[in-house]
Amino acid sequence: MDPSERRRFPRADLVFRVRYRSIRSAIPAPDAGQLSRAEGRDISLGGVSFRRTDEIQAGEVLHMSFYFDELPGEISAVGRIVRIWDEPGEQLVAVRFTVIDPDDCSILATYIRQFELQSEP
Repeated sequence: MDPSERRRFPRADLVFRVRYRSIRSAIPAPDAGQLSRAEGRDISLGGVSFRRTDEIQAGEVLHMSFYFDELPGEISAVGRIVRIWDEPGEQLVAVRFTVIDPDDCSILATYIRQFELQSEP
């Protein structure tokens, strides 16, 4: 099966800013406020992929915030790393969302729809 056929949500190949931190336990660590920064590669209502900037592993749960130049504020989500892979000169991370605020989900859906309309020939 072609991997694109497994997708439940349309994916938008966008460049955006990502901030994230691992949620390793129910008790926040002293450095829990430290967020790693990365560049997003694509996003959908089901998940995101981004360029890895620190040591994280498949299966880890992340708290993430996404920033798009065209949108005020941020979109927040929690997700689990489902895949890490190499591409020339970089490592990429795929995260499946487990929690996303309904308002943020609605904003993201509208943003992705607008991107799709602009991308149509």
